[in-house]
Amino acid sequence: MASGVEQIVSEITEIMDQYRREVPSGRRAWPESIKSRVLSLRRAGVRCAEISRRTGLPYYTVLEWRRGQSGFVELPVVVEAKKVSTVTVPTLGTITVVLPSGVRIEGMCVEVLKAILPSLGRGQ
Repeated sequence: MASGVEQIVSEITEIMDQYRREVPSGRRAWPESIKSRVLSLRRAGVRCAEISRRTGLPYYTVLEWRRGQSGFVELPVVVEAKKVSTVTVPTLGTITVVLPSGVRIEGMCVEVLKAILPSLGRGQ
């Protein structure tokens, strides 16, 4: 098995040398031929740090390939509905407040409402 690992490492370094000569940019996508050989080394039980050290590939690139990710990770987007409090002021001088949770506070004057709203996390 060791000779097979040595052969794969040798192939990777040869492909990398050629690739770096032909594609001289700093950030580039690695060829599938390198990636598939790295995954073969992983299946053979070679640790990511060892693969990186022996081939010259960046350690974190080898880690990404190990997880099967080679780019962006898709994350779900959750949009929370806007929560709104409803305040009703009748002509009699008392106020009714309906909080987003559905709690209804009725029959209080403005002074009491000013006192309790900060403790509810709304208004100041």
